[in-house]
Parts: sequence; C-alpha cells; structure tokens
Amino acid sequence: TNVNFVAPLADDQLDIATYERGVEAETYACGTGVVAAAITHHCRTAGSGAATIQVRTRGGVLQVELKHNDLGEYYDIYLTGPAVRVYTGVWPGVG
Repeated sequence: TNVNFVAPLADDQLDIATYERGVEAETYACGTGVVAAAITHHCRTAGSGAATIQVRTRGGVLQVELKHNDLGEYYDIYLTGPAVRVYTGVWPGVG
C-alpha cells in the first residue's frame, strides 16, 4: 500500500508526503496520489470550475490543472512539473 499524507496549505496549494510499501520510506512523489489529492481538495474547497493546484512533494513542486463541470465530472486533468533522471539500469539480455 502507498499512503499519501496531505496537508492543505490554501485553496490552491497542498503539501503531500508519500510513503511507499517496498521502499519502506518516504518517496519523492506519487503522480496518482498527487492527482487524487488535488481532485479531492478541489471538490472540498471550490466545488466546480477550472483550477490549478500547486502540490509540494519531497521531489519538488508539481501542478495539477483540472476542469470540473456541473454534472460532477472532472476532465482535462494535467500533472506537470520537473522531471529528472534518478536511476539508470540495464536489464540483462536486453539492448
């Protein structure tokens, strides 16, 4: 199980710490968890319309852009932020 601990900082800002099973420690971020937390936060604070929510993670600051209509549907959801290589490996027998 991955667990995300979420602290709202403002209507458009969150702070998230992700603990990942297998790593047995806090990881840099979890994209699925970041998006889920942003949608939940938007639902609780704004309710409808478009928003950009800034999310601080151990790995850096991410942004979740989303749209929400009067039918309760979220769509056009984008997760953006810095991407850096943290590991390089070689799979035996490939390449």
